[in-house]
Amino acid sequence: MLRAETAKRREAGSPNKAISENQNLIENQGVAVRINQQDSQAKSYSSKLLSKAHLIQSLMHMLQITVSYLLMLVFMTYNSWLCLSVVLGAGLGYFLFGLKRITAVDLNEHCH
Repeated sequence: MLRAETAKRREAGSPNKAISENQNLIENQGVAVRINQQDSQAKSYSSKLLSKAHLIQSLMHMLQITVSYLLMLVFMTYNSWLCLSVVLGAGLGYFLFGLKRITAVDLNEHCH
């Protein structure tokens, strides 16, 4: 559809310059806007993979999994008071910090 619109503009003698392979033409209320795809592309995958934010996020995920397994082991002791404390702690944590789930759903959350 984009190429068809571009071809129509060229045939109509539009003053727009030819569009190269790394640019898109976007129609916004009749005004043509050029966007350079090279500028809009973010860092490469390897630079994202080795970024500080991704490293911190990975370490936090490892911590969350470790705590989850430890709580599972505590629950598997079948000590009723420990089981009750795990359940009440999870309920209280959801009550205090779970409000964001109502407005935004995190698809990466696997625990609950």
